[in-house]
This record gives sequence, structure tokens and C-alpha cells, in this order.
Amino acid sequence: MEIKQHSHLYEIGDHGGLIVIAKENKKVNKIHYSLDEGASWNEVTITDKPFEIINILTEPSNMEQRFLILG
Repeated sequence: MEIKQHSHLYEIGDHGGLIVIAKENKKVNKIHYSLDEGASWNEVTITDKPFEIINILTEPSNMEQRFLILG
């Protein structure tokens, strides 16, 4: 099932219970996240000034609900 159109960066945390995505190769100031394995999506503004996100990271254990956005 396609959840978003176009290319996105993503990371999965909390054993799949939390997914964070951001548009790839485009300056953005918002990211999207899902708390129900991609069935529905919420948007959050992360900065006032748009920037290009190059990676989304979380702990390798996949248990965290914290993510690091690099751009």
C-alpha cells in the first residue's frame, strides 16, 4: 500500500509503532508521523525556516520514540 506520493526519508521506532517521514530532496519545515503503523498521519512543524533533511535517525534498538533530524 502506498502511504505517501513521491520520495521520502523515513525511520521506524517503538518496534514499528511510530513512523517518521519527511520529503526527500526538498526544503521543508514539517515532518509527518504515524502512531498506528501508517494507517493515519499527523503533521508537525519542526522549524520556522525550511531546510533540506538528509537523514532521520533513531537508536538501533528500534525501541525509542525520539528521532534525530539531520539537515
